[in-house]
Amino acid sequence: MQQCYDREWFKTAPMYIVGMRNVNENWVRRYDEKPHGDIDVAIATEHLCLAATERDLGTCWVCNYDTGKMQQLFPREGYAAVVIIPIGHIADDCPRAEKKRKKIYGKLFNRRFSVYKRDNEIAESDVVEENGKIGIKQNQCGNANRKKPK
Repeated sequence: MQQCYDREWFKTAPMYIVGMRNVNENWVRRYDEKPHGDIDVAIATEHLCLAATERDLGTCWVCNYDTGKMQQLFPREGYAAVVIIPIGHIADDCPRAEKKRKKIYGKLFNRRFSVYKRDNEIAESDVVEENGKIGIKQNQCGNANRKKPK
């Protein structure tokens, strides 16, 4: 696997996950016939990376790999590799940036449409929490308060 992507940090991973798509069976958008196999693999990859990160594991998407070598290593009829995900414990000497989280009040979305107000900001006073769910006060969700994103 290490020969597919020539980076020193990549070669130290104890495990790799290869995301592959079925080249013959994909959900296809009917309006332009776009197959979504790559997109489906990307969604699954991101879920996997987020779950690994939550467990203090290091991951990374690798899409700039040698496709010829990958095909030699994983010759699977009807499937094509989309991504390699190295996964493992982060080395102690690996530089890590401090995590900076944005407040939830800055951008918030409800299930029907994005809410934009006050230069795309939602005030803390507009946010309500009920039964463990966060939402927007009802009067903030009307069309009069919506702006298109810049």
